[in-house]
Amino acid sequence: MKKIVHGLKLLLSGLTVGLLMVLLFNFLYIGRASASTRGPHDPYVNEEVCRNCHTIWSYAQKGYYDRRFGSTNDIYNTCVYCHNSRGQSRYDVINGVIYDPNGNGGNGAYYRTEGGGFSKWLVRENVSSLNGNLTDVTSVHDVKGTGDLYAPGGNTSLAGAFTDFSCDNCHDPHGRTNNSRILRDDINGVTGVSATLIVNNELKDESVIYLNGFNEFCGSCHTDFRVTEAGAGDHDSGIYTSFKRHRVGMDPAGYPGYNPDHGLPLESGKVSCMTCHYAHSTAVKNEILFDRADNYNGSRVSASSTLLRRSNRGVCQACHSK
Repeated sequence: MKKIVHGLKLLLSGLTVGLLMVLLFNFLYIGRASASTRGPHDPYVNEEVCRNCHTIWSYAQKGYYDRRFGSTNDIYNTCVYCHNSRGQSRYDVINGVIYDPNGNGGNGAYYRTEGGGFSKWLVRENVSSLNGNLTDVTSVHDVKGTGDLYAPGGNTSLAGAFTDFSCDNCHDPHGRTNNSRILRDDINGVTGVSATLIVNNELKDESVIYLNGFNEFCGSCHTDFRVTEAGAGDHDSGIYTSFKRHRVGMDPAGYPGYNPDHGLPLESGKVSCMTCHYAHSTAVKNEILFDRADNYNGSRVSASSTLLRRSNRGVCQACHSK
């Protein structure tokens, strides 16, 4: 009898240790896999994580599931399978919204993402429904694009074209530890890029602080727009196109008429691409014609809103107060 009792004690002790090990594993690894910073993209703790995006035995193209959400390329389909208003992720890149189930007094709330949506833009925040609260975007990064695609300010020769441009050109689908946006450090053949930021109140009513590296990040494709020398607005510059361009990477505080209350995001106190532009899209209006550096849709004259944060080039007035 004593041997049986002793055996049961050993068994219970072993089960307890095993249960604790499972709980610890879940906390350290499975918990990390569902963390808001990297979601299911990293780490790869079991086959289910990989199987969310990949299939071994059959595929449509490029080894990805064929997520038919629209007539777009397969990488975009795979990403928006989760990142849509009905998907597993609370970060919807189609409508540019974050859903917080605990917001708005427990009724759920939608907030605008910093980058914007690829189809729609949220015009009112802290609402419980998207109905009547979305509008069309006016310009967008062409993540659904196929064929010969060129970045404005970049290499417009056939050698510089993207045959497909999609989410994975900027984001690493397998995860990065440097920031919650899983931004790549290798862009368009440029390596060692480190774009860092801080996201406050993550996956709720987020606010983003840009720290470093976004001029290099964007400039990896939009090469000629990465102009850092003083007096850049007074002389032509560029590798692929030659124009007078706005300088980036400088402290704007010393400029005449500078308005410190402009409400635009600086990058550690300096002007960057993200000061004037959104990453994914914009819904602002523009009625001002301007000359493009490159021919676009048969014309070099355009009224595009070019991902800007203010209507009618209002980003200029925000800082310069003319």
